[in-house]
Amino acid sequence: MKKLLMASIVLSFLAISLALVQISCSKTTASPTSPTAQINKIVYGQYGGSDYGYYVANYDGTGQTRVNITLPSGFVSSNQHHPVLSPDGLKLFFVAYDLNNQNARSIFTCNIN
Repeated sequence: MKKLLMASIVLSFLAISLALVQISCSKTTASPTSPTAQINKIVYGQYGGSDYGYYVANYDGTGQTRVNITLPSGFVSSNQHHPVLSPDGLKLFFVAYDLNNQNARSIFTCNIN
């Protein structure tokens, strides 16, 4: 009888712990203000011709806007590393090379507006 009571208690604790794991691992949806919400923007670099620079546009290609960037003296933006938008879509991150040391790369950020 004692073993049966002990087994019942252990199984009850197991059931409670499994229920707590299910509750804590439940899937939640992202709200529009959360940093993981989709911003429906793309960023790309144009590396040839006179329009050299970074652009932000909507997924469908409309609303193309050039991001004005002024780098410090001696730096040039990289065409080997793609620019990235911040999760909130307000900042642009990109890589630039130091012209005095081609092996030195720096990460820069700027507001997209």
